[in-house]
Amino acid sequence: MLTPYIPYDLKPNVAADLRVAERVDHISLAWASPAYELCSTIHTSYIAKSLSGRMTPSERLLLGAVQDTTKEICRVLVKMWATGVEVGLDAKYWCPGETVLVVMRKCVTCRLGLFSVVHLPVLL
Repeated sequence: MLTPYIPYDLKPNVAADLRVAERVDHISLAWASPAYELCSTIHTSYIAKSLSGRMTPSERLLLGAVQDTTKEICRVLVKMWATGVEVGLDAKYWCPGETVLVVMRKCVTCRLGLFSVVHLPVLL
């Protein structure tokens, strides 16, 4: 889902000497910000740059709502992906991997937070 938005040269910062339980809560995901920027702006940037001067107030309001929702969805998706990369769950990026359960618990928390922001019913 995020593959089109991940720059080819994007690489994680590896802190191999920390245990996964400690790392998941203290991971710096700044290295993943290019993927977030592409994901969150690719679908609406043309409209915002080229058409915003001709939009009605209600169209600008709708565009803002779409942009805010897209940013939140991309923030959660990139956070979940980057956390998995950091602990070694993505074969493309080698990182020392230890346990999946800690990451999965963190991702469930992210997903529940996203559903509450987007006002979707939580399907477990």
